Amino acid sequence: MTKQEIISKIIFEAERKIKQNTGMVVSLFCKSKEVNSDNEIAAIIIRLCAEEYGITVDTLIASGRVRLQCEARQMSMKLIKDHTALGLKHIGLNYYTTNNKLGKDHTTIISAIKTIDNLLTYDKFVKEKYDRLVNNIKLIIWT
Repeated sequence: MTKQEIISKIIFEAERKIKQNTGMVVSLFCKSKEVNSDNEIAAIIIRLCAEEYGITVDTLIASGRVRLQCEARQMSMKLIKDHTALGLKHIGLNYYTTNNKLGKDHTTIISAIKTIDNLLTYDKFVKEKYDRLVNNIKLIIWT
């Protein structure tokens, strides 16, 4: 059994015991990059973006075109690209829904990254959210 498999098993058991004793459903993550897979990190980033923008993960992933929802989704795509080794196709697979079984296309990811890069140059509110999210990602994943 590898180190990652052992730690994953311990985390799974801890989540199960917390639910059993408190009734609360929690998701625990190891703070070591070598343990967390890039897909787990992507899921954390999506959740952090949804929380930062005050929407649910399902709303973030959905194909809606409301500005807040689009910005949150685009921000999560940029952060996933910046903080994982996932390729554009694999980033898009994190946005799988029942209506869109293929996730987002790689061109959508490119467009999202360009949009956020552009917003970061002149929108101070987007820059503040981006900085807060980067700090939160570092606290959760890299420490």
